[in-house]
Amino acid sequence: APGPLMGGPWHRLRPAATNRGRRALLRRSKVAYVLEGSVRKAGDEVRITAQLIDAASGYHQWSAHYDRELKDVFAVQDEISRAIVAELRLQLSDARAGSVLARTETANPEAHTLLLRGIAARRTDLPAGVIESIALLRQALGIDPAYGRAHAELASSLGRAGYMRYLPYPASYDQARSEARRALALDSTLAEAHAVLGQVAEYRDWDWAAAERHYRNALAYNPNHAQAHAALSMLLVRLGNAEAGMAEAERAVAIDPLSAPTLNNLGNVYLNSGRFPDALRCCRDGLALQPQSVALLVNSALAYSFMDRHADALRAISAVDTLTTGVEWVPGMVGLVQARAGHRQEAERALQKLRATPGVSPYLAAMVHAALGRPDSALALLGRAVALRDDFVPDLAVDPSFAMLRSDARMRRLLRTAGLGH
Repeated sequence: APGPLMGGPWHRLRPAATNRGRRALLRRSKVAYVLEGSVRKAGDEVRITAQLIDAASGYHQWSAHYDRELKDVFAVQDEISRAIVAELRLQLSDARAGSVLARTETANPEAHTLLLRGIAARRTDLPAGVIESIALLRQALGIDPAYGRAHAELASSLGRAGYMRYLPYPASYDQARSEARRALALDSTLAEAHAVLGQVAEYRDWDWAAAERHYRNALAYNPNHAQAHAALSMLLVRLGNAEAGMAEAERAVAIDPLSAPTLNNLGNVYLNSGRFPDALRCCRDGLALQPQSVALLVNSALAYSFMDRHADALRAISAVDTLTTGVEWVPGMVGLVQARAGHRQEAERALQKLRATPGVSPYLAAMVHAALGRPDSALALLGRAVALRDDFVPDLAVDPSFAMLRSDARMRRLLRTAGLGH
């Protein structure tokens, strides 16, 4: 991923995972070959190195480097893409080496650089990173307002900021929808924008049919869009089609096996299917790639907790609390883990923090009350969450936090009201 360049006159962008960790992930993903590379820049010159690696052995099948003047970054991208495709055809000797030519979406290199930096900042998953992503993408659009991809990526960052409560809900979802529509007005084939509209339909509108339509539109334009497969997978699981959802989540990881978000999504699918050891394995793989991922740390804490490994769960959720100080949803997760560990006083303190936070989701307090063995309080709070059309509610039918309440007639009524009755 692009990011700050460091070091001497030549700079290299390195993958986050160790070679051993990458190879283990790739073997489990059944990937045969990996194409990876590095970019070194000095002044107006650039050296691009590409390597084709056998995933099983880690040995290089082929490598080459290209020295160019960076007068036109897009022409260089296209030239290097063509050269690599030609080499891959010779190495693989079949149709597996299809065209991967760079798609030029703006004529302005500065706007393009800002877009890449914005995507990289969002991938940190931390509050400061996601907010920085929004600022960088808005800078890109200030330079080129007709840059459809930048509108789409801004929409994705705004949606992420809303779901994680790094920005106010629901305004951030509405802004995400607006930016996604702007993107599609400029380029109707942008899979990223279709996927964001699916997420807004799912979390903001509770329009499950529209959400699935948008996700499938994204995949029609780009069948290898891992994030769209991942988003569709969770929607299918929430609607009771766990088998199809699992297939979509596994497809996302097969497409992008070294992506922490796709591994987290597969872990989330396992978590909501009661397969806690498998969820934990996915989280560990993802954390090897991105050790400070908030989503992965949360899901690993939950997996540990539901496996009754409470000391491990407390360590993981403590790391989240440290990384996201002041974020409104965190006390809910802390309270849940503390309650399940038998630390009732700490769980009560988490509930006090939730009560002191204006506009916080009732769903979070419901999780803590359920873990404390208070079904009436939990169901009352869930009723408020459903009435508010809260964006945590789409998980209600599968969230293991409420497994003990699903036989309750009041829970079944809530699920029918939300359109989640299986």
